[in-house]
Amino acid sequence: MIRVILQDDCEIYNDSLNTQFFLDCNGILFPDGEWTDFPVGILHMWIERLFDVIETSQRTFNLSFMDGPYSLKCEIVKESIIVKCLDEHKVPPICVCESNESWIAFVEEISKAIYSLKKLLDKHDFHDDEMNVLLQKKIQLDEYLTFRQGGMEGLRYHD
Repeated sequence: MIRVILQDDCEIYNDSLNTQFFLDCNGILFPDGEWTDFPVGILHMWIERLFDVIETSQRTFNLSFMDGPYSLKCEIVKESIIVKCLDEHKVPPICVCESNESWIAFVEEISKAIYSLKKLLDKHDFHDDEMNVLLQKKIQLDEYLTFRQGGMEGLRYHD
């Protein structure tokens, strides 16, 4: 399974938050356990891409990190998603790890990561306009999840 990992080692560069941000893909840390990046921008790109996929019924798509040539090649198969974590330093890219999980679980993980990021920004009293847009998109994503889960109460993450 894919898990988004955000570490609390924040630094601010040009009004952007940089922190350790990586994935745990079935025990393999991708790009690696020390990877730092810009999670607000990345999660904003990823959620926009997820909405493109939802709205167009695309079956394959990519999600990229900001720094370095690392990406997720995703393929939706029925109610599942196959995620290949690619190191694109070489041609052809190297698949570092792969996960096959439920589409809903994958989308929930992105939603949870946005919530965790909000808590991290609040803790450091960091305000970002892009984060406000991201939070609005998260609400829409949670509505989609509620619909897909058969009208169950929407996802809400509380302290």
